[in-house]
Amino acid sequence: MSLENFKLTTEKAAEFREYQRSEKILSGMITHRQSISRVINGETLTVEALEVEFPDGTIAVCNAEHFDAHKFDSLIGFVGYEEPFLVERVDVKNNVIMLNRIKALDILKENLWKTVQEQQVLLANFRSMNVETGKLHFNVFGQNVWMRKEDWDHTYVPELPQDINLQPGDDIELQVVRIWKDQQLIQVSRKALIPDPWIGASDILQVNEYYSGEVVNISLYERESWQGYFVKVDKTGIVIRCTPRIGLQPPASGDKVNFRLEYLNEDERKGRGSIIKVVNRRENAFNETNRYNKFITISNRDIRKQQNQQREQQREQQHEQPLDQ
Repeated sequence: MSLENFKLTTEKAAEFREYQRSEKILSGMITHRQSISRVINGETLTVEALEVEFPDGTIAVCNAEHFDAHKFDSLIGFVGYEEPFLVERVDVKNNVIMLNRIKALDILKENLWKTVQEQQVLLANFRSMNVETGKLHFNVFGQNVWMRKEDWDHTYVPELPQDINLQPGDDIELQVVRIWKDQQLIQVSRKALIPDPWIGASDILQVNEYYSGEVVNISLYERESWQGYFVKVDKTGIVIRCTPRIGLQPPASGDKVNFRLEYLNEDERKGRGSIIKVVNRRENAFNETNRYNKFITISNRDIRKQQNQQREQQREQQHEQPLDQ
């Protein structure tokens, strides 16, 4: 049902006026975004508004100015989400119920600070990731809560927003790990709610055996120990740093691969493998990975050069040692 087809009855108007007087928080589904023309100081302006449907079929409206203290470029991204509202005004003459989300969030935020405690699980709304600070920002009843990127997962640290399988507006459960009440700051963690896949890793993965997985990240740092193709092993959640075998066109993020496990240390939470085959390669992946192939080739060449230099130094040291008398 749309606002045009909705009829505000006398009984329904009285019911929502009571909600207004008692400041009862109502949960409604945002079903539609619309543009409304208003005359302000003799000038006609176009503003955004959202249609909200409640479980009993009642249709109401929340203007952008009453939706969030933050000024969004557009509210279209909130369509399809369930949000809390207070009744701002009941206008029978114009057949409309006006809502206020900002006031509802203020009440919920106040209640949050009265009850929040460490290790509590909160339903948070993803907002953004700050690449410079490495922090992920979420919203809980209008309260900003933040997370270190290292607390996203036990085995995988996202570097960019696209590395996270969330879109702005998505809900996710997070655990409170630290609270600063004076500054009204809350730090949360996602991995605190996820079983650590490295516990018992040596019981399910064996060196020199072959496994399959998905490439979840590609790192190209100059430091050898940081670079590689990070593969999430199927059915385990464990991420192993791998290198493509010589002659193999390197995979792209999201490709399915087979690899041989060459090293595993459960205590240090480290593993290393060699990719022997790309099982399911994404279309046009070569353009994305050709530069990685060049980087890895040069890197391996430098490693072999260093190894040869070390061997030469060892030989020279052996020749310089005096013979036993």
